[in-house]
Amino acid sequence: MPSRKVAPEADVSVLVTVADSHRGNLDAVADRLESAGMSVGQKFRLGGVIAGEVAKNKLGMIRKFEGVSTVEEEPSFKADV
Repeated sequence: MPSRKVAPEADVSVLVTVADSHRGNLDAVADRLESAGMSVGQKFRLGGVIAGEVAKNKLGMIRKFEGVSTVEEEPSFKADV
């Protein structure tokens, strides 16, 4: 019987809003997100937002991180051809 390969979980683009109480520590929050497997793309200090990509199955975990207010998936659009 052939072994069944499981496809890796696809990454999704996310916007992480940092809690007001942690905006002064935005770099530390970004470091924790990276240690959990998120690829941090940009940090928007003025708005307290971190943009990046993470495996969909890790969304629940990063939502619980200290200093994280919200995690939103960026919408993706695909053209029908």
